[in-house]
Amino acid sequence: MKLPLIVRQIAPATRGVAAVEFALAAPLALLLLFGVIQIGFVMQAYSSLRSVAGTVSRYTVVQYMTGNQLSDNQIATVAVAQAIDNPYNLDGSQLDVTAVTDTVSGITGVKKINMTIDYVVPVIMPLIPRDSFNMQFEKSIYVYAP
Repeated sequence: MKLPLIVRQIAPATRGVAAVEFALAAPLALLLLFGVIQIGFVMQAYSSLRSVAGTVSRYTVVQYMTGNQLSDNQIATVAVAQAIDNPYNLDGSQLDVTAVTDTVSGITGVKKINMTIDYVVPVIMPLIPRDSFNMQFEKSIYVYAP
């Protein structure tokens, strides 16, 4: 059985096939690339929040050990200053830090300070809403304050 003439003329033609394949595959490849980059931003931000919380916790404990009792506002200010500075370089406009001293602690002379860091990770993909990646990290700081 012979194929029709038009089919025999088109079948061996391969010019432009690469362009068509690229047009079909490029959007998916770019979406995957930007997705991987976005996940990297999220992971870096989470790591930074954990490190900032640890640094501020150590700073607060040392301050209390030397007799300098910090207020909740001072602790939050130190946390923001640490987060926007090197090596973390978080966006200060997307950062919110609160510190609240808990009056109830089970041990006499020990204060519990609950620090919460909220951060909105920047989004690089235009179709994703700007506040899609909200993060919250909580850390309890225990200090001796007789």
